[in-house]
Amino acid sequence: MRREIEATIKGKTVTVESEGITPIELNTVLERIESEMRQYEQKKTVPDTIKQLIYVAVKYGIQLYKKDQEEFSLKAEYERKIEEFIEKIKTSADDEKLF
Repeated sequence: MRREIEATIKGKTVTVESEGITPIELNTVLERIESEMRQYEQKKTVPDTIKQLIYVAVKYGIQLYKKDQEEFSLKAEYERKIEEFIEKIKTSADDEKLF
């Protein structure tokens, strides 16, 4: 179900459309984002909030990309194994007909 949920990070609130995520789950995501931002802030490497958000967004974007690539590879592997299995079944069925 699609719904609008208010999301607050660093005191800034925006309304986001969410599908398939509850407010509690969204809150967990927001807490992770703020935690990542605090790490940049504590290291004093990135004092600017916008830059912190960009770094976090890029980090999560890279993770998502890797996960998508892994999922694509797994799907291709499963499809290959299914094709092999089907071929073995066909071969077995053909062998059965000979006897």
